[in-house]
Amino acid sequence: MFSLCNAQKPKLYLGTELQKISESQYNKIEKESHLLLSYQSDSLEVFVKMKREITGVLSKKELKNLRLGYEISSSKKLNPQQGIVIQYYPGEDPCNSSGNSSFIEKKHRSSKKQIEKTAHYAAYFVYKNTTGLHQSKKSVDWYLDHNQTIENLFFPLHFNCGSFVIIKPSGAYYSYKSEYSNTTLFKVLSEF
Repeated sequence: MFSLCNAQKPKLYLGTELQKISESQYNKIEKESHLLLSYQSDSLEVFVKMKREITGVLSKKELKNLRLGYEISSSKKLNPQQGIVIQYYPGEDPCNSSGNSSFIEKKHRSSKKQIEKTAHYAAYFVYKNTTGLHQSKKSVDWYLDHNQTIENLFFPLHFNCGSFVIIKPSGAYYSYKSEYSNTTLFKVLSEF
């Protein structure tokens, strides 16, 4: 006799810090301020509720390494009183591989120009990998995230479309994960 077994995969629930949480804790988290992510393998389903907006303070070592990475990759010296606005490209995904490439290029040129108008911040465009990035390379200089410094500090998972982080000279930061507009970026920049 032949029988079919419809076995379900085990489920793992994770919170913002990628810590294991229960399914009931996962279901209680406010959905409006979190990104809902899911991943599947042959043997496991993973559900992540990640805060979209996070503020914090980098350690002196983290800040020093990040600023040094900027200076080495861009060949530009940062003023000690200058912060950094990082726009992060995680690699190609359905969100950033579709749409109007000239609009994307214009968005990046415009944000770079606005950021550079202020002496308080340097614009820094960083990628994890270049797949799909060819459309936007014409508009701004993009730099590799050497040693995955920015990924490890702010974007431990792939967040569709791209993300940004604003870092003050003190090390205080504001990160915004996944799709964003220049309006959102500059609203945060003016209020942070």
